[in-house]
Amino acid sequence: MGSNVTSDIFSSIPFGKISAGFFIGLAVGYFFKKSIKIVLLLFGLLIVTLFALQSQDIIHINNTGLVGSADKIIALIKGVGSFIKDNLSFLQLSGAGGALAGFFIGLNIG
Repeated sequence: MGSNVTSDIFSSIPFGKISAGFFIGLAVGYFFKKSIKIVLLLFGLLIVTLFALQSQDIIHINNTGLVGSADKIIALIKGVGSFIKDNLSFLQLSGAGGALAGFFIGLNIG
């Protein structure tokens, strides 16, 4: 009798049926968005510093190299995205759906 009462209580909770894949996806999505923000902040700070140094005639910026560096950062971000996808692929179909939903919610709140 006690186990039926316990399962009835947890089945009435809205979050009682959320899978572990959802929480994994939520954590990964949140981390992914925060890490992208940090990388972009640091890259932006570097660019502004370089422009300030160029305006003082301390350095000269090679525009082709600057664009190449931006392309490398974009490729790095895409690589991290495929790395996350490959590592979340171990979840079964039901867990993968929850992980995908959690990932997009994590991106939204991150």
